[in-house]
Amino acid sequence: RHAFALLFGNFLDNSTRDCRMGRYAASISDHRVVAQLAERYGDKHGAIKRHLDRSDAQNKTAPSVLTALLMMECIEKAVNGSYGAQQPFEGTLAYCRLLSRFLLIFFGKKQSTSDRAKHAGFFVGMMRRMRWHVKTSTGLTLTANFVPAQTYEHAIHSAQVAVLKLAAQHKYHPHHPMHLEETGSNKVEKSFSEMRGFGKVANNQQDCNSKEARERLEKLITIFKYEAEDDGISLGSESRATQRDLKIHLHEDQGAEDADPALLCDDAALIQKWTEGDEEAKKEAERLGMKPSAGEAWWETPWL
Repeated sequence: RHAFALLFGNFLDNSTRDCRMGRYAASISDHRVVAQLAERYGDKHGAIKRHLDRSDAQNKTAPSVLTALLMMECIEKAVNGSYGAQQPFEGTLAYCRLLSRFLLIFFGKKQSTSDRAKHAGFFVGMMRRMRWHVKTSTGLTLTANFVPAQTYEHAIHSAQVAVLKLAAQHKYHPHHPMHLEETGSNKVEKSFSEMRGFGKVANNQQDCNSKEARERLEKLITIFKYEAEDDGISLGSESRATQRDLKIHLHEDQGAEDADPALLCDDAALIQKWTEGDEEAKKEAERLGMKPSAGEAWWETPWL
């Protein structure tokens, strides 16, 4: 969630940066124009004024609505000329597609394990080539035309770690379903809160050393085991505020069946899907004008 908000805010909604998707600019200003055009032609785009104004940079609902299928459909109509004159919003549309797939890695209900690996390969491949294109293009700089280094690193790492978690689940816990949405910093912070103060392991103490942390985790696990005796393990539920945070249902075809989280993939299948995603990213990057004219190594190996 945090990386998603940063990817949106530091790229599309940052007045100090002129971010690029290859030869195309990308900005939240395009969303505002599209919203007006869609309303004029009687189309629904899903956003409200608060989403388009983005007064709260930490709010994650607005980015999830502005990168959803309904909004992207309207942006595509603006690009194709369905709303009158063709609009130069290709960069914003491409970036919305990228962020939507980033969300699907972790939160998609309809996404199989292999789908998630492919989305991750696509996301990482695109972000790396976007960065290289800016870095090697005359007149562009990473400071002015790309996300901050920390945002880039955190987003790349989160996608990579997601696939490593899928691999570890298959290797060490193949008898359990995989729920990526239950992992990450949110779950860690919730566990920490239950280990201190007046959480599940009440101790009237906020901090702890490594020995105390281990002992508290052991007590927490024991509590979970007792709670699971009758009804099995409960993955818990987010707070109502967090449930409203991301509108993941707006990013998937609700007519499709939910994926089975118990159907895991071995390393070979995950690598194959990651590679397919990277190949797809290469084609998309070329379409957007990122491919170098000379045979530069970063195009094939952007991780170097």
